[in-house]
Amino acid sequence: MFWSLAAIVPGLFTTRKPNEAVRIDGQTIPRAEPSGDAWFGTDSIGNDVFARVIYGARPIILLAVVAALLAVAAGTLLGLIVGYYRGWVDEIISRIIEAFLSIPVILLAIMVLTLFGRSNTVLIATIALLFTPVVARTIRSAVIAEGQLDYVTSAKLRGENSVFVMTREILPNITGVAVVELTVRVGYA
Repeated sequence: MFWSLAAIVPGLFTTRKPNEAVRIDGQTIPRAEPSGDAWFGTDSIGNDVFARVIYGARPIILLAVVAALLAVAAGTLLGLIVGYYRGWVDEIISRIIEAFLSIPVILLAIMVLTLFGRSNTVLIATIALLFTPVVARTIRSAVIAEGQLDYVTSAKLRGENSVFVMTREILPNITGVAVVELTVRVGYA
């Protein structure tokens, strides 16, 4: 709650701007220790670290939410397809997901950011890419469990096509799992 409020209204928590130097007795003091003038101290050029942290909440929260939404959307789509069709589709895509998950996350993130830079777009895409396989695996499990229930069998016997069964029958019943994944991924991001 604190960080959400700091992201929305940073002026409630600090009177300084993030790039405003702290002046004590008319002098800018770089690398000052925490004090009443600068709660977290100052950085190498004398800016208030506390103000920078408060103002930094907005871009971080936005980045985390957008990346998590993309990851959950892509992971849900992938998990629906893999869990519904099973067979060779499940075998191939699940092995690709497992191979992707075997690479250490930090190593993969560093590699992508080194290759493509550190823009917000690259950060969002990297985080979404790293979370998508985990979400897909969780959604796949939920789809397999739902796919064995009577209402799915009934829809198939009525002659409904696969897209209808996945989107109208299974998806509404696994949205709880997707929402939980979203909240967890926002925290991780």
